[in-house]
Amino acid sequence: MVTIITIGYICLVIIVFKVLRVKVTPTTVATAVLTGVVVLGAVIMGWQFSAPMTSQMTVNRNVIPLLSEQDSKEVITKIHVKSDQLVTKGTILWETDKRPNQYALNQAAAQLAVAEANESELEAAVEVAAATVQKAKANQDYQKATLDTAIEIQKLDPQAVAALKVEVQQEIYLSARAAVDQAIAGLQEAKSALQSAQEGIKSLKAQVAIAELNLQQNDVIAPADGYVMNMQIVEGTVTSTAISSAQGIFVDMSETQVVAVFPQNLLANVEPGNLVEIAFKSRPGQIATGKVIAVLEFSGEGQFVTTPVLPIAADVGSKGMLAAKISLDDKVAAKELALGGAGSTAIYTNTGQAFQIITKIAVRLKAWMNYLPV
Repeated sequence: MVTIITIGYICLVIIVFKVLRVKVTPTTVATAVLTGVVVLGAVIMGWQFSAPMTSQMTVNRNVIPLLSEQDSKEVITKIHVKSDQLVTKGTILWETDKRPNQYALNQAAAQLAVAEANESELEAAVEVAAATVQKAKANQDYQKATLDTAIEIQKLDPQAVAALKVEVQQEIYLSARAAVDQAIAGLQEAKSALQSAQEGIKSLKAQVAIAELNLQQNDVIAPADGYVMNMQIVEGTVTSTAISSAQGIFVDMSETQVVAVFPQNLLANVEPGNLVEIAFKSRPGQIATGKVIAVLEFSGEGQFVTTPVLPIAADVGSKGMLAAKISLDDKVAAKELALGGAGSTAIYTNTGQAFQIITKIAVRLKAWMNYLPV
């Protein structure tokens, strides 16, 4: 586009000197050259900063490695899908051997059933112990009343009740008190045993829940709508949790974004929400629209990897590029774009809108040039 503007200015200068017959002198030539440099420089600066354009872009989607969720290695017993197949969220992709986790679930469930039966017995024991306490207290009250009556009668008529009988009744009363204390201790022991059993049941329920979860994780399911790709498994393959040994990859089709790279200085006026136009190579002659989500204010060039060797100063540096993340307006058409698709991206900022016509022309020229086999 800069070349076209330059050629246009040269044509204008030729018209001035040839058609309008302006005298060619060192002064007029210098004036034409200086004017051209100033005007072209101003136009290009205003154009680039108000509507930057780039061909360094790609269509981006989430790509997820497919791994076993089991802590231990499991054997794949059944594969439900084929590589490069489009699936919906929740579709079972493949199954691993469920027997170990099924056995663990059966064992945990059996232990829980025994514990719950024991809980019922302990609840009954608590009820029996509580009734024993009530009975012992009633007997204690009865013996206390009998002893009080004997003492009162002896005070009124010492001959009516022998002193020995009073002492015997007192021993009976003390025995009744001891029986109450013993019954209360038995009740506390029964409650403690019940509480301990209930805590054990909670633990066993948690073990059952974990076993059920482990059993569910024998089914590897699709996390979203998308494609299963690069499957490197057959039935009988042993799974692994190492990302380097992923059984396949999943391309998430639920969201498609474009990532476009610009020099940092040209992104000075770019803000979230700015209008975007894209000429995809896969769609010659068409312009797709979208909006800026964010400018990614980071680059891997600023990250130092920990190594046994100190960084070499001469190798430190940056190309001065940052990426802008873009969402497309047509979500249906976005799903039809190839992952890694190329094209030309133009962002229209809120400044210098008079210069943006240049970018509008340029991006449409790019769209039509996409018909060319280059």
